[in-house]
Amino acid sequence: CHEYDINYRYRYKCERCGVEYGRHSNSIDVAEKTCGACDGPLEACQTPRAASGFAAYIKKHFASAREALVPGADGGEVKHGLVMSLLSKMWHTR
Repeated sequence: CHEYDINYRYRYKCERCGVEYGRHSNSIDVAEKTCGACDGPLEACQTPRAASGFAAYIKKHFASAREALVPGADGGEVKHGLVMSLLSKMWHTR
């Protein structure tokens, strides 16, 4: 149908025959579902993806950006959306 590999976020493997299944969402309940080829048990094989440049930037600068903002009128925490907006502006001007 196509000539490229699909990079699935979630992977499952049959413990009996080794058939692998890929999904874009965490949609297979390994406690209830079995392999379609041999009816064997499935195991989840998720591998964490590397953070994108922006995600790594957020991780590094989130705390300092939150501290740079003035708390709301009620004196509570700075809203997450406001911090993310500031980080987005910082990212684009770096």
